[in-house]
Amino acid sequence: MKQLLNLYRPAYVKSLAYMLQAVEYSFKDYLNWYWRTPNFGEFVNQNSKFKFTLKSRLVLALAWIGVIKLLAIGLWQIGQWLSGESIAALFLGTGIIMLVPMLTAHLLLIPLWLITWLVQRPAEALAVRTAKKIFAEHHGTTIVIAGSYGKTSLKHYLASVLGTKLKVKFTPGNHNTPVGISKFAAGLEGDEDVLIVEAGEYKPGDIWQIAELTQPDIGLITGVNEQHLLRMKSIDNTLNTIFELADWLDNKNLYVNTESAYIDRRLQKPHITYSREGVGSWRVDSAKTDLKGSSFRLKRGSETMELKTKLLGLHQIGPVAAAAAIASELGLSRMDITKGVAAIEAFDRRFKPRQLSNGATVIEDNYNGNPDGFLVAIEFLNQLQGVKKRAYVTPGIIELGQAAETVHKAIGRELAKSKIDKIYLVANRVTRWMGEGMVEAGRDDAYWVREPDEIYNHLGKYAKKGDIIFLQNSPREAFFYQQ
Repeated sequence: MKQLLNLYRPAYVKSLAYMLQAVEYSFKDYLNWYWRTPNFGEFVNQNSKFKFTLKSRLVLALAWIGVIKLLAIGLWQIGQWLSGESIAALFLGTGIIMLVPMLTAHLLLIPLWLITWLVQRPAEALAVRTAKKIFAEHHGTTIVIAGSYGKTSLKHYLASVLGTKLKVKFTPGNHNTPVGISKFAAGLEGDEDVLIVEAGEYKPGDIWQIAELTQPDIGLITGVNEQHLLRMKSIDNTLNTIFELADWLDNKNLYVNTESAYIDRRLQKPHITYSREGVGSWRVDSAKTDLKGSSFRLKRGSETMELKTKLLGLHQIGPVAAAAAIASELGLSRMDITKGVAAIEAFDRRFKPRQLSNGATVIEDNYNGNPDGFLVAIEFLNQLQGVKKRAYVTPGIIELGQAAETVHKAIGRELAKSKIDKIYLVANRVTRWMGEGMVEAGRDDAYWVREPDEIYNHLGKYAKKGDIIFLQNSPREAFFYQQ
């Protein structure tokens, strides 16, 4: 009954606008999310913030207009019945009022569709044409980064290292579509030495379109996995779409992460490979990691760079090495590169440790919600020395489509083999496969969590002094999204 009443709270209207914004106004994704949301009172935007943009404000206004109009029609019908009309008017009016939440959620899409195609799309097409001219006339080196994961991190690593000597501009936030990149281009001053562009893939042809727009000199492919199978439908679609960057560059000046499982299907000799073993002709040795950061030595012939970073995990070595190698190719000195690597900062809630008052360490990794991100988290916890107990909390991964069961069982098997002492799985439709994978590997001691806020609000109960608790992939938000 409470869940039903939540549909009639004012916050429900904002939830509709948030859901549309969160799925980037994909009507299909919005409707899928809407119909699997069990309780609009507990969710929808607990963890992520609703951004008040021109479009989101318009959606809010349209939703409220829809609510008011539907209520007015319903009340008018009831008034007609009171004035002597047939009882059908009463049933119609009452029915409309009862269905206001559901009708609003769906009818809202009609004016939004008209505005999108009659106003927004023509304006965006003009912005993209203007941006293409800006990129074509720009004299700086343009670097485009594509991949299923790790793009934003690598973008910031490059900016930190190259920025010690060069004027660098990079696409902000998740501005990884042609429209977002066009807004970035409009703000360029023209005297930048390096432009770094993050390229997002949502359907085949997207990366080629971004390459056509930005005309890159250097490309990087961070890896390919099942992260967006819900949209891309198959690994081959994902792989081919991401490697559109290689096609555009004619396989030249392309750095490719070979620690990704599917990369070898498209890897070619001209590609410059990078991993924790090295990058191109540079070799990595003496790599170490702990809760204070990571360090390694990068060697090529008689050249050596001793690099230290605050980033955690040996999985960071490959991307940092790639940033250092590109910086060397662009003329930066060993001193500049060392300084730039040391300055790299981890993002909040992205593999960044913090101390609790009781002496325990918490690491949140809420933006690596992909199979590779899960596996490197488990690897990192296994590598840590001097830790009393390791705890791990996760709600699983979204957007895996048909691969969800296979991927989650594989992660469960890795958890079962790990050194993690306590594994907390947020109970939902995907973590049950993770639990099954653990059982298949001979471990049946997962703790099942139904209220993730219990862990978030009382972390000290789950980790004591000398312990570490790892929070993987936005447990609060994903708990509701995956019901």
